[in-house]
Amino acid sequence: MSIAPGGGFSAPVLNLCRLYARLHRAILREHRIRRDSHHVAQFNDRLLKDIGLERSEHRDDPSFGRGAYWRA
Repeated sequence: MSIAPGGGFSAPVLNLCRLYARLHRAILREHRIRRDSHHVAQFNDRLLKDIGLERSEHRDDPSFGRGAYWRA
């Protein structure tokens, strides 16, 4: 590891740490979305209707808004 003159880590090391942290958060978020998607897929039609969803909505939109980020 490279130590900067001020006693902290150098900019390239900090950039790598930040990149790793962002990647880690993205992987955790993707895992959470997939887990929740599988959980909702197990609900019966009556329960989905009670919470205001339809099975076709759940199946047709697996992105959960992730595509909106890239379109902006």
